[in-house]
Amino acid sequence: MVGGEENPHATATVAADREALVPVSELAGLDAALAPAGQRIDDEDIYTDLASVGRATGPRMRLLRHVTRHGDDVVSGELTGRDATAVEHVPAELLEAAAQALVVLDPEGPVFVPREIASVRHFRKPRGANLRVLARIRGEQDRRLADVLLLENGDPVAELLGVRLVRPDDRTGRRRFLHRPEWIRRALPAADAASAERHVVLLDPAAARAAELAGEPGLKVTWLADPSELKSVLDDPTVTDIVRVWRTRPGEMSVERLRAESEDNYRDLLTTVGVLDAAGLSRPPRLWLVTQGAQALPGDPAGDGGHLAAATLWGFGRVLLTEYPQLRTTLVDLAPAAA
Repeated sequence: MVGGEENPHATATVAADREALVPVSELAGLDAALAPAGQRIDDEDIYTDLASVGRATGPRMRLLRHVTRHGDDVVSGELTGRDATAVEHVPAELLEAAAQALVVLDPEGPVFVPREIASVRHFRKPRGANLRVLARIRGEQDRRLADVLLLENGDPVAELLGVRLVRPDDRTGRRRFLHRPEWIRRALPAADAASAERHVVLLDPAAARAAELAGEPGLKVTWLADPSELKSVLDDPTVTDIVRVWRTRPGEMSVERLRAESEDNYRDLLTTVGVLDAAGLSRPPRLWLVTQGAQALPGDPAGDGGHLAAATLWGFGRVLLTEYPQLRTTLVDLAPAAA
C-alpha cells in the first residue's frame, strides 16, 4: 500500500510442463561486453523523479542505489538486498527495484510501468546486502520491452524475460513527462577555416572583451553597452549573433544583491528581446546568453554563492527558446576564472 492506494506487484500463470534447464542466463554475457558508462543517476534523484510522475515509494521499497546507461539499450545498477524468507524465492521489493531501474534513465522520464513478464526463472535465493541488475531494453514510442538479470557476487539470482512496460495515463487521463537537464563534458569541435565571417553584437558592460575578440580571424565585433542602441545595429544585414553577458554586482551575495542584480539584468534582457522581436526579421540573429560560473560541473569546487542570480538565467533562457524559437537562444556558461 502506498498512500492508501494498493499497488499489486504480480500475478502469474504456472506452466504445466517443465522447461528445459538452461544453467546460466545468456544475459550474464552483457556484463563482459558493457559499453562505457554514460548517463548515471543516484538514489536521491531516482526517487525524486519517480515521485514527480506519481510513483512515490515508501522507505522499504527504496532499494536502488544508482543506475547507469551503457549505450542506447543496456542499463546496469546496484541495489540493496536482503535475505529471502523461508517462503520467498526473491522478495517482491527486489523485483520492483529491478523494474524501476529499467525506466529511471528513459529519455521520456520514468513514466513506464511493467504490465507483463513473459517468463521468470529463479536461480538461487539472494543472501547478501548487495545485488546488481543488468537489463537490455528495446523501445518504441509508447512501450518498452526488456530482459532483466539480477546478480549477487556475479552469480545469477533471477531472470525476467519479455518484461513489457507501457505508459499509463494518470487519474486525469493526461500523460506526465519529466525533463532533467544534465551536463555532459565534450571537447569543442575544431574550428572550420572555411566558415563564413560572423558579425557579433556584444552587449557587455566592459569594452575590454570586445577589443580582445576583435582580433579573432573571421569575426567582426560591434560593442554595445546599452541594449537600447541595438535597434540601429539590426539594420545591418551582416549581423549574425547577439551576445549578452550577464552583469554581476560586486560584494557578497545577499537578498538585496540578488534582487538588484536580477532586476538590472532582466530589464536589459527584456529590452533586448523586445527590440529583436519588433525588428520583424525573417531570420533574426542568434541570441547568446553568457554567464560565468553559474552552472556547476561534477568536480567543480564549491562556490561562494556569488553566481546565484546568474543561475536563474538558465531557466529564463529555456523559456525564450520555447516562446521565441526564431531567436535560437543559446546558453553558454564560462568557467569562473575564464576571461
